[in-house]
Amino acid sequence: MMKQIISGIFAFFLVAMLSSNASAVATFAEMQNGASVMTITEGDTVYFDVGMFSVNPPMTYDIKMYQNGNLVSTLRDNIQDDDGWYSERIYISEAEYGQVGGAFQIIISSEDAESSDYYTLTLNVNGVNDAPSIAMPDITAEEGTLYSIDLDDYAIDVDNADSELTFEVYAYCGVTVDPVTHVATFDLPLGYTGGFWGDVWVYDSDGAFSISFFTITATPANGLNILSVNAPSSIKEGQTLSVSFDAVDSDGDPLTYYIYKNGVLVSSTNSYSWKTGENDAGTYNFDFIVIDATDGLTDMESRIVTVQNVASLRKPSLNVELQPVYVFGDAYLKIRNRGMAVDDLEITARIPEIDYEETINVDIERNEVKQIQLNIPQEQSGTYILEVKLEADNYDALKYAVVEI
Repeated sequence: MMKQIISGIFAFFLVAMLSSNASAVATFAEMQNGASVMTITEGDTVYFDVGMFSVNPPMTYDIKMYQNGNLVSTLRDNIQDDDGWYSERIYISEAEYGQVGGAFQIIISSEDAESSDYYTLTLNVNGVNDAPSIAMPDITAEEGTLYSIDLDDYAIDVDNADSELTFEVYAYCGVTVDPVTHVATFDLPLGYTGGFWGDVWVYDSDGAFSISFFTITATPANGLNILSVNAPSSIKEGQTLSVSFDAVDSDGDPLTYYIYKNGVLVSSTNSYSWKTGENDAGTYNFDFIVIDATDGLTDMESRIVTVQNVASLRKPSLNVELQPVYVFGDAYLKIRNRGMAVDDLEITARIPEIDYEETINVDIERNEVKQIQLNIPQEQSGTYILEVKLEADNYDALKYAVVEI
């Protein structure tokens, strides 16, 4: 260790103190201001001079700094000097006393084989509020999940307790911070994968703050999702209904598809076609289900399809048959209805050559056969053309027939 020449007064003090006791070891120190007590502001650097002498070398010495009885910094530790004479100027900075204020005791102790001595200096540091700091780690999580992290684990404030800090977090996704526990929860949405920037702000009670930037890497979730359903909201009777749906599994597992119509399985694929008929008007609920049996995942969506009533599909199918006419007998029309029931069917029979025309109204059920008597004048003989027209309310002309009588 390099020896220093201390002031004449300092040396005289040591020699005078030692001259009265041949076995003594002596220690003396003073702060930069020439006193044993000095006050500085946090962040300042200060020095003190120390000297010691032993008439029985070798001697050992320690120089340590304490605050409230707790060791803060070891400046010199169990140093041995064989010459019996030591002096040094020692500098103290924030690295030694830390980012806190208060009173610090610098204790210089020395001893040789015969005796020991110590000297105490006091350094008062006026604290300055330091801004808190935070080193936010990068985050990796699956899309569609919640990810939580305790911000207190990554924040440091030498002047304030964790409970005195507040946090703000900004990210591409939804994020909340519990004001008491300081746990930040990120809500990673589905459909957003890749890397995204985020930043966290930490404040102390005096408003001092710092910022930390981080990245959020959203990885594809091992999920099963129906991407789209193709189904019209309505069609008309007689049209073909076609429905289908698409699904995706993030890890590429094989998928099974099902389509149900009003609770009945109608397809074990992702599509279904149905040719509607005259009796299919109504509302139908379709369930589209996809299953990933490997991971035990299921997704389902539903659609409602309305099949609209089309009146023209319900025109009855009519057959007109004429029974034989006898000279003294009656003439009849035989009508067979192969369609839907018709109320108030209007039958018009007409023979223009003899100025005959007659209208008859009847009700006829589905698959019913009606035999209608015609009141053709008996005195007319010959061969004629009989025109028959069938009509009903809410329908267009249903049937027009020409027969020979």
